[in-house]
Amino acid sequence: MTYDRYQHRSDQGRFPKGHEARAHYAHTVGEDGFYLLEQLAAPTTPAHLRELASVKTLTVIWAQQYERLTEPLPTDGAAGRSAVRWKELKELPRAATQLESPYDLDARYRTKQALHWLGYLVHYTETCDRHKPALITHVHTTPATVHDSQCTALIQDALVQRQLPPREHIVDAGYIDAELLVHSRREHAITLVGPPRPKAGWQTKVPGAYSHDQFFVDWERQQVRCPGGKWSLPWRERRDPSRDPWFAAHFRTQDCAACPARHLCTRSPHQARFLKLLPRAQHEALQTARATQATAAGQKRYARRAGIEGTISQSVRAFGARRSRYRGLPKTHLQHVLTAVAINVRRIIAWFDKVPKATTRTSHFAALAA
Repeated sequence: MTYDRYQHRSDQGRFPKGHEARAHYAHTVGEDGFYLLEQLAAPTTPAHLRELASVKTLTVIWAQQYERLTEPLPTDGAAGRSAVRWKELKELPRAATQLESPYDLDARYRTKQALHWLGYLVHYTETCDRHKPALITHVHTTPATVHDSQCTALIQDALVQRQLPPREHIVDAGYIDAELLVHSRREHAITLVGPPRPKAGWQTKVPGAYSHDQFFVDWERQQVRCPGGKWSLPWRERRDPSRDPWFAAHFRTQDCAACPARHLCTRSPHQARFLKLLPRAQHEALQTARATQATAAGQKRYARRAGIEGTISQSVRAFGARRSRYRGLPKTHLQHVLTAVAINVRRIIAWFDKVPKATTRTSHFAALAA
């Protein structure tokens, strides 16, 4: 029976139809996998077989996808095996640690808006001088689960090591947070430019409501004054083991209860207003970045980043960067580096040949509007 199930390649078989049939098939595969691992762990099995990379991968994947049960399996010709349970989706490990493919152990699953894929992310850094060719100066490849903000400092460190630090590092919102704004300026004298994430809270969406910007922060007194003139209690520092310290500023319950503008400040029927503050350097850097981005000059400066979208499009459409030709993070990164080299060569040739940059493409119908 086992030979009949696995003698053909997986791409030559058919997955059973129907939920029950598929669940039964998954349980059968789980039982067979644990049986194979038991035989490999037997004392009579040569030790070198247990050290095979494929055996170690199978062990990890089966531990992630299945659970061994203590009750015996009903008699069905598989004597000596224990029952197994196929884990539900919510029981699986986090996407960053779960092995998605036995053929590529570095590939990870990612969902971004309506896009789903298994693999990697590539981050290009390029020059954006108006009168010079835009050249890629750095390529950073990560598994698909790594967030953009985790790459900013690594990219800047690499640019500094290669003696290519920019004065301004123009990025989109995913690469910016308060700590990175401070870190970029303090460690490398780099100004991180881009739209910070929008302020949270319903107050930012209701006209006339009291958002964070309308509260005055007195860093010396360690207190916050609300638009109604009331002061908070002295704040206390909070520490999260995985995050930077922050401060909790609570207003007095009696002050908020008697305030005629309470409905513009908090929706809680009993609790007073509460503000979460970052350390002063981060708070002020974030406020400055938001204020700058809201100006016409800030928007014009950020508009220079638009060129990187064309670079990404060129790498995908002309060089096939959407699909990895190799397995594993190192080889995939090499592919991305070679793609960047090819883009740079093409752009340098176009520069010497005085070929103008292509404009945004429009349809023939849209062109009639002019």
